[in-house]
Amino acid sequence: MGRVKFIYVRREDGTRPVLEFIANIAMVAKQGNPDFTRMAIEVTNGIKAIEKTGIPPWTLINEQPFYIETSTGKSVKFELLKRLEYNFPLIEFRVNIGSYPAGYAFRMVLFTHYYQGREYVFVTNAMIKRQTSSPGFEEIVKEAANIYKDFLRCPTKYIQMGDWYERSKQS
Repeated sequence: MGRVKFIYVRREDGTRPVLEFIANIAMVAKQGNPDFTRMAIEVTNGIKAIEKTGIPPWTLINEQPFYIETSTGKSVKFELLKRLEYNFPLIEFRVNIGSYPAGYAFRMVLFTHYYQGREYVFVTNAMIKRQTSSPGFEEIVKEAANIYKDFLRCPTKYIQMGDWYERSKQS
């Protein structure tokens, strides 16, 4: 059992928006879109880097870059995380492919919690931005803040989500 565990937050209707969103990116990548292929690779590498090292304390996130190993074995500095300043303890997971307006900016919103010596990373939602400022991104941040408030009322409900997901995969 690793020390970092990702939990993709499930909605009341049973859906997991982030898993579905990432699956759609993979589907577009398999259809031959080079930007989405690169995005799928970088998102996967970013998640693996977090699983390996954990997430720094919220106050240090903007100061501590990640180093991600590329397919050639080189370690590359990567600004993977950014704290959402006015939404403690929310964190933005960032992967940029190209630059605006032609590029894509993959964003996931998450928060962390330590429980019984393990870091849990709760991923609430994801999107692709095509411009610097995005009302859609503001909406997923607002949704994540509401999920976090609910999490504070009943953390074990969310921690058990991950356990439920692991058990259903093994069945």
